[in-house]
Amino acid sequence: MSAEVRRALCPAEKCYWIADQISPTNVVARVHLRGHIAAGLLDRAAAALAAEHPLLRVSIRTDAEGTNPTFVRSSGPIPIRPVNGDYLEWERQVDDHEARTPLDRQRGPLIRALTVPPSLRPAYRTLALRGDRVTASENAGEAALAVDGSLETLWRTGGPQQIADWIAVELAEPARLARVELLVGAQERFAARELQVAVSPDGARWMDVRSRPARAPLDAQRPALGPPSQVLVLAPPVEARFVRLGLRRAGAHRWGIAELRLFALP
Repeated sequence: MSAEVRRALCPAEKCYWIADQISPTNVVARVHLRGHIAAGLLDRAAAALAAEHPLLRVSIRTDAEGTNPTFVRSSGPIPIRPVNGDYLEWERQVDDHEARTPLDRQRGPLIRALTVPPSLRPAYRTLALRGDRVTASENAGEAALAVDGSLETLWRTGGPQQIADWIAVELAEPARLARVELLVGAQERFAARELQVAVSPDGARWMDVRSRPARAPLDAQRPALGPPSQVLVLAPPVEARFVRLGLRRAGAHRWGIAELRLFALP
């Protein structure tokens, strides 16, 4: 086991300590593990991680006036909290608990873990999109650039974002649409202010569907084009042959998409 840490917080650490008392400054990381995980293996892995890194086995103590914070040893192990729910449960846990609930600084350790059973993670299927099946309210002749596999080319509206702007795509066959990802590359100013997802069985009768902002998934099925700028999860997934994305809020900049990705569930 590496040497213990017992020292006063440095100026940068003290700034985080002060800020964390106002609003949690938790940092969240997600790891996707594949294969069988034997009972107790995660607990042993957490213990080995703490043994290797002394700052993962400390708490923060102060003097009687609540000042002069100091790192001291924490005798407790890294807590691992299992949860159950559907395939979006990890996102709800991050939004509702992990990002909002501060760590116990006085008891430590200054780290905790959450596990979601692998059976709850969806097997997303990436939908193949063809450029000749994409249409748009503006610059329709360039709409295919949103699905050409390159971040160097963008479909863009002709002017500032308007509520009437939309882009739509016909799928090769009906699919149970579950997730939408949009990339704008380095041109973040072209990101949509707020999007409405609509689906149709025939391209004529459209139905708005509920969606919520989400984070990029960590799975091998994503193309290696970098992280998406915007992610929407449909709640619940819906059957669709045509998919349309429309703006719900106007903006000062043009709306642009370098790559549009659609994902479906079996």
